[in-house]
Amino acid sequence: MSVQSPAGELALTRLPGGTLVVRLAGAWRLDHGLPPLDELRREVRKATPAKIAFEGEGLTHWDSAVVAFLAGASTLARDSGIPIDRSGLPEGLGRLLALAEAVPEKDDAKEGSNIDDLVHRLGEKAIETHRLFRSDLQFLGHLALAVGRAFRGKARFRGSDLAYLIQQNGFEALPIVTLVTFLLGLILAFVGAIQLQTFGATIFVADLVGVAMVRDMGALITGIIMAGRSGAAFAAQLGSMKVTQEIDALETMSISSMDFLVLPRIAALFLMMPLLTLYGDAMGILGGAFVGVSMLDRRGEYEPRSGWGLQRLRVRSADRDRGLPTRCPVRPQLLRRWRSGHGRRGHRYRRDHRGLRGVRIRFLRPGVLMADPGTNGATPPAIAVRDLTMAYGDFVLQRDLHFTIDVGDIFVIMGGSGCGKSTLLRHLIGLNEPAGGEVFYGTESFTHAPPRRRAEMLRRVGVLYQSGALWSSMTLAENVALPLGEFTTLSEREIREVAALKLALVGLAGFEDYYPADISGGMQKRAGLARAMALDPEILFFDEPSAGLDPLSARHLDELIVELRDSLGSTIVVVTHELESIFAIGTNSVFLDAESRTMIATGVPTELRDHSEHERVRRFLRRGEA
Repeated sequence: MSVQSPAGELALTRLPGGTLVVRLAGAWRLDHGLPPLDELRREVRKATPAKIAFEGEGLTHWDSAVVAFLAGASTLARDSGIPIDRSGLPEGLGRLLALAEAVPEKDDAKEGSNIDDLVHRLGEKAIETHRLFRSDLQFLGHLALAVGRAFRGKARFRGSDLAYLIQQNGFEALPIVTLVTFLLGLILAFVGAIQLQTFGATIFVADLVGVAMVRDMGALITGIIMAGRSGAAFAAQLGSMKVTQEIDALETMSISSMDFLVLPRIAALFLMMPLLTLYGDAMGILGGAFVGVSMLDRRGEYEPRSGWGLQRLRVRSADRDRGLPTRCPVRPQLLRRWRSGHGRRGHRYRRDHRGLRGVRIRFLRPGVLMADPGTNGATPPAIAVRDLTMAYGDFVLQRDLHFTIDVGDIFVIMGGSGCGKSTLLRHLIGLNEPAGGEVFYGTESFTHAPPRRRAEMLRRVGVLYQSGALWSSMTLAENVALPLGEFTTLSEREIREVAALKLALVGLAGFEDYYPADISGGMQKRAGLARAMALDPEILFFDEPSAGLDPLSARHLDELIVELRDSLGSTIVVVTHELESIFAIGTNSVFLDAESRTMIATGVPTELRDHSEHERVRRFLRRGEA
């Protein structure tokens, strides 16, 4: 059997011994399509061959099209229990296939097969709807708590962010609101005039536009505009911050992302929507007036002062005739409360908030700057992991992890790509909840600690994320200064000086007023380290610190990590697979194995390299040499 293509040929031949020979000839390229695997599949179904042999001596040109076909054919043969013979293939093809099959596929990592059944699809849809409903309820609950903290003066967000969001969702929204509402008023007036002309009642066009805009259309259209404009922008901003780990950075600093990110956006919309609605009402009425003046020649009836007063009377009379309540009774009530003295409590709450800043410092531990190195052996471990299991749904990533990190250690979490190193770090700092087991900080359970106590424990921790996780709307100095302003009683001048010092320690002196987008990726990572060191934490976590750095910068970072341990007594936890860094700085380590899904070694990295009983550990630490 032979299959021809514009440039290549596939021939399937059965030999007397039961061997099926697959011959490839000519030029097979991606732009001409892949050799048809369905033909081989049909031939195998007719009669199972004793062996499948591949021959490619006739190939003149080939690329990934042939490799993909051979990989699919190999999978077909393996699933059918048929041995294969690749000796007739070009040497390059054989090496590429061996490379593709070097790492076996994890069967339980693949999602279950999709069942094309109506009941199954309805069940999945119901489960997804229930999950989304619970997620929405959780969001509303967190938002209600954040609003409550704001009324008590305990919400943490920057006034400059609120001012910028008010500008973004107020003044900058005027052009689109003007255009849409003016056109809406114009359309209402035009359509109404066409119909009312039949009855000679064009005088009521003004009533139609005024009542429709003020009663319903102005608020409705303004809400739709802002939901599409600002809502989409907020979703994109927060989604981007989630991807770049900026939200994780806030959470590990015990700063509520709901307070810092969501609450200012809600407040800006809450303040601007009534004003934009009133503005949209006016623009819609103006659009109706334009039609009345230009099309109906009602110039005398649109004298500004009497015209606006007439519209107000028409709307009020329409409400009264239909027994409808006033649409917006909130503003008069607020004004009455203000005049009676009940609305002036905000100043007292702000004074209480400023007073609370002095109380926050009591939650901070004194740090390790005054620690006695001689008592290191008598102190409990900085972190203890007991029988930890990490999972995503039903897929278990690592199980039965059990190790300790002593005070003053530079502890390395190592292993191959995809084994769960960064996920373990996220469990250690509370961003992921374990499927089983516990994490202890000292002798206290971090996993089972209540939220308030966990937040206090996290203030002893600094984290450098893979991407740096700098807040893009702040300068480098503001990034470093944020935790100092939240958790210390330093003055603004002192905070600025400390932030400049931290940036100088990582080689970024003079870059205080630069934004993250203005500097390179390596500099962003160093700035992230400066922010992690802002409060002189007892424990520092580094997630792939040298990734993306040139060799000299990576060496400087290794030296800085050792200096932090020696000078400040900090405990360092590093996630990395850079062997030079592992051997240069590591005093203890744990090796996570992707195949067995558990830790298979722990100890000093150099000793594991030379004496580990596990071959996979030795091969990893020797770059593949056993």
